[in-house]
Amino acid sequence: MKSNFKIIIPEPCSEDWDKMTPVKNGRFCLACNKSVIDFTNKLPEEIQHFFLKQSFLIFEVR
Repeated sequence: MKSNFKIIIPEPCSEDWDKMTPVKNGRFCLACNKSVIDFTNKLPEEIQHFFLKQSFLIFEVR
């Protein structure tokens, strides 16, 4: 799968990851009131697959 896009987060969440509430796909930030997904150790193909299967985006990326 070839990656043809770039993810840009203009204002990434700066809250402490370890203080966020664990949820299915990552953590929930009470300050942002959004789910935060940590893609730090994911391959580009895994990240692309994640975004391709989303019907809309309502989360922050770490």
